[in-house]
Amino acid sequence: MLAMFSAITHAHSPKVDAILEALDIALTTVDTDTAAYLAEQTEIGLGNTKARQIWRSLMAMQNYRFKSEFAEMLRAEGEARGEAKSVLKILEQRDIPVSDSTRERVLACTDLALLESWLVRSLKATTAEELFD
Repeated sequence: MLAMFSAITHAHSPKVDAILEALDIALTTVDTDTAAYLAEQTEIGLGNTKARQIWRSLMAMQNYRFKSEFAEMLRAEGEARGEAKSVLKILEQRDIPVSDSTRERVLACTDLALLESWLVRSLKATTAEELFD
């Protein structure tokens, strides 16, 4: 608990990354449910700071040990973002122009099944708009 409070209290400190890494290590010493709770409370307590982004990066690592709802959400968002980037990369490699609105629509999508269908369509489409047919 004290490590969590320290991280939140020092959210604007230039040494906050070291504090967050220490907290991450400290969470391995408690049971998984408690660790997940403390991890989420830390994320909330850091507010809209650079420290929150550092914490989210630590939590999003593939070897992150705590199966909190927030960590699962981060992983799902990361998968969707990667899939969306793949769709756009394929279109780019095939020299198919992509409008800003199409790019935004693809990048904003979080539905993995839909993104997978767009990925398949991107392999044969002759225009970016054909993704959505």
